[in-house]
Amino acid sequence: MSSSFKIRYNASSRIVRVLFLGPAGMETQLRAGRHLVERFRHHGRLKILVDSRHADVSLSAREQEVLAGFVQEQPVLLRARLAVLYPDGVNAVVSLVERLARAGQDARFFASEAAAVEWLNSREPVS
Repeated sequence: MSSSFKIRYNASSRIVRVLFLGPAGMETQLRAGRHLVERFRHHGRLKILVDSRHADVSLSAREQEVLAGFVQEQPVLLRARLAVLYPDGVNAVVSLVERLARAGQDARFFASEAAAVEWLNSREPVS
């Protein structure tokens, strides 16, 4: 696992938390995504909380397109409910989540962790 991200699963809440720290460009996010897919591909419907509030996120429009394509190619991620916490002023994160939502992904962005967790838990995941 890279020191730029951490992935943790909370069995009681059934939420997978992906925490990005420091530089979190496209390659770092793809590495985290591949690790998440490998580790949780056997799950039915994941609840994923991506926390990029402590990351330096810089994504071009093309990189956002690549990341959205990666998510849309992974069955475990397509089935997932995805809440993304973003740092103030980072439009690339918001744009990526909006792109995924327009493509049919169950994804939203949040400034508040409490609101994100509430939304993730608002529907029972299918196992």
